Amino acid sequence: SLAGPVIAIGAPLEIIQPRAGLDINNRFYRAYPGLLYEVQIAAIGGTYPNSYQLVSGPNGLTVDGATGVISWPNPPASQTPVSVSVRVIDESGAQATVTWPVTVTTTGFRFVDAVNGKTAANGGNGTLASPWKSMADWYINKYDSTYRNVFLYFRAGTYRTLDAPLEDGWRLALPGNKPVVWLAYP
Repeated sequence: SLAGPVIAIGAPLEIIQPRAGLDINNRFYRAYPGLLYEVQIAAIGGTYPNSYQLVSGPNGLTVDGATGVISWPNPPASQTPVSVSVRVIDESGAQATVTWPVTVTTTGFRFVDAVNGKTAANGGNGTLASPWKSMADWYINKYDSTYRNVFLYFRAGTYRTLDAPLEDGWRLALPGNKPVVWLAYP
């Protein structure tokens, strides 16, 4: 038997996403002009539940106070990073704040549209104006790094299961040669 009361020691409140030191290839750090930018703050420790507050950010950017989802419905075109700062407050009043840059750019994005896209052979180039029709258009082969670190947006439609050559997860990500973020777009 234990002598005396048992005391539980909790971990301090800590924001784990976004993390300091990540580069523009992380979802938090890059947005496409005119398309929804939506990310969620991740915090651990502290006393649940947490609340979230926008400390600073560009016009139109909001944070859901209960969930920590940050939304920016229509980022304007800009090559200059904007600063976003969010505070997390736990039930006991402990606070943590995170600040990160968001670059709004068309660089580093490609688009796939199963319904309205074109194959690369028929003029699809993966831009928003001329999306590809299938994954095979960007996949090329497992060793090709043409679209390394690209954010890949998929429009609604039916896609065959990896209509590029079927690979296991290790080969698909072979030393970071492929797109790093896969998203849906309207």
